[in-house]
Amino acid sequence: EPGSDEYCEVFEVAVRMYPDDPVANLNAANIALGRNELERAAGYLSKAGNAPEAVYARGILAAKRGDYADAVRLFDDASTSGVSQASEAVGQLRELGLAE
Repeated sequence: EPGSDEYCEVFEVAVRMYPDDPVANLNAANIALGRNELERAAGYLSKAGNAPEAVYARGILAAKRGDYADAVRLFDDASTSGVSQASEAVGQLRELGLAE
């Protein structure tokens, strides 16, 4: 079940087995972001490469840290690369008055 301890453990094992794999790091970063473990997520994202999904995840991290200008920039980049959730995230930040 997504979000369960067992589900999260699978991704944590994967990143331990393949510590330099961008996909394993992105998956582990997403788990850490979901748990609000921001420093841990940042560490994983540093090895997650530059796929649009990794850029989007960096936008989420920036927003959770309160750096909304950087979050919007990252979301815009991800949106341009085809991540539909990114434009929705920018819209939500604007609705909340957190982005221009």
